[in-house]
This record gives sequence, structure tokens and C-alpha cells, in this order.
Amino acid sequence: MHTTTSPVSKPTCQGLNKHAEPCRGGVAAGKQWCFAHDPERLVDVAAARAKGGANRSKPKPAPPIDLRTPELQRLAIQQTIDRVRRGDESLNIGRFVVYAVRLTRPILELEDLAERIAALEERQGAKA
Repeated sequence: MHTTTSPVSKPTCQGLNKHAEPCRGGVAAGKQWCFAHDPERLVDVAAARAKGGANRSKPKPAPPIDLRTPELQRLAIQQTIDRVRRGDESLNIGRFVVYAVRLTRPILELEDLAERIAALEERQGAKA
């Protein structure tokens, strides 16, 4: 005769999660509550939540981006895409960088055009 043994389950927390379902958090030996639901550790839980929230809200400093040439613009977009894909930057930051490059291009083109016109005018003035 073959008998099947059921797997030994680990004790879980007696608390309820935010959906009013049983918490599946593990508990230490002899305890009824996980860290988050332990009524004796309410102050520790509040401090941990505040610390975690404070750490999440600090944005990572962004590296400076030089957009003076089309090659530097391409490189900025490429590096930003890489950082977004790795999870080092948010998708919104990625969109912002692409937007900034799109705004920068016509400005650089106008500056280049103004320099070329000034050079032509200088040559024309020298010939006259």
C-alpha cells in the first residue's frame, strides 16, 4: 500500500493583507505575526516604511549630456536607451532626453546657419 505524505508547510502570519486576505508572510519560530503585522513592533514597522519611502523618493543624479553636435546627440539617445533598458532611468527620463534632442537640433541648425551667413557677409564686405 502506497501512502502520500503532504509537504510540511511553514507557519505563516495571522495578519491580513491590504485586500483582507490572509498574509502569506513567514514568521519566526514561536511567533504568530510577520514583521509587518507584529503588534509589538509597530514603531519599527513605521520607521522601516518611512525609511523605505524616503530612499525611493530620491532621484539618482543624472549625468550631464552634451548635445552640441549630431554625433553627441545620437550618443546621448543611445546611452539613455541603454540606461532605461537596464532600469537605471525611468521611461519618462528617456522620453525627456529624446524630446530635448529634438528641440536642440533646430537651434543648432539655426546657429550654424547664422555663422555661415556671417562668414559670407564678411567675405562679401572684404571684396567690396
